[in-house]
Amino acid sequence: FCILPEWLACELLGDNALNADEWEVYEAVKAWLEAGQRREGCESQLQPPNADWDSDYGGLAEDDDEQARAVPCPRTSTSFGTSSGPLGCIRLGQLSVEQLQVVRKDGLIAESLILDAVLRKLEGAAPPEGRRRTVCFGFRFDCSTKGDGVQISEDRLVACFGKDNCVLGDQLIPDFGQAYWEVMVTSGTNAYIGIARRERIDIQRNMGSGGGIAFRGIGGNEKWKECSHFEYGRRLSRGDRVGVLVDLPARSISFYLNGEPLGVAFKDLDPSKRYWPCVSNNAGEMRLVPSPRLPP
Repeated sequence: FCILPEWLACELLGDNALNADEWEVYEAVKAWLEAGQRREGCESQLQPPNADWDSDYGGLAEDDDEQARAVPCPRTSTSFGTSSGPLGCIRLGQLSVEQLQVVRKDGLIAESLILDAVLRKLEGAAPPEGRRRTVCFGFRFDCSTKGDGVQISEDRLVACFGKDNCVLGDQLIPDFGQAYWEVMVTSGTNAYIGIARRERIDIQRNMGSGGGIAFRGIGGNEKWKECSHFEYGRRLSRGDRVGVLVDLPARSISFYLNGEPLGVAFKDLDPSKRYWPCVSNNAGEMRLVPSPRLPP
């Protein structure tokens, strides 16, 4: 990627079908600029180009010599923005506040643009159009957020339930794009799989009565949302894989059984809330499925 010409890098990074989150896009652009510096023998410290360079980073004014205009040598500029070139492919509104803080320290993008993205997040404004892709959401069970009757394996991929309790995942579900993961229900009598808000869920109870948002496949076939339930899907068997697809920009959560869709369960999630993966069971075991096949 780092040796691609600018036009091809822009075409690749600007594609909505690119299977990468926005932080990966930013880091790719940063690496592309650094590689250009190394090729031209520029200073090792990465800084944005100044106003002498044209908006496409393609060279100096027409009266400058051809050798100098081949690849720009970035320089500091507080007025530098992301209106064109590979930096223009970065959708700042899709980055988290923490990631935007890192971007600010790197000094590649004008602070006014970063501040605008942060303020829009704090005001609850709808995020700009993102790359509506589905990604495998990787996480492990959180040993610090589980019921008393839950035992977690050393690698934190397996949860064993002695009582009707919950356990949460250790990663926050992203508020952009679509996140998908699968859980295998190897045994148990009252299995729920879904998401929950840490401030809402009662981990000493199951996800149904404890306030989670879930598909219940053993003990019933229902969808639950914070203590209310409706018939949904079909019962699962021990050894089945339950997939969860969360699309916070679309406010929806859907479930899959062994790769087959059960349909959208809810369309009224609150994108301003923070959700975490969550499961519960009684007298049974549940396993996270590594690198599951993404739904079509």
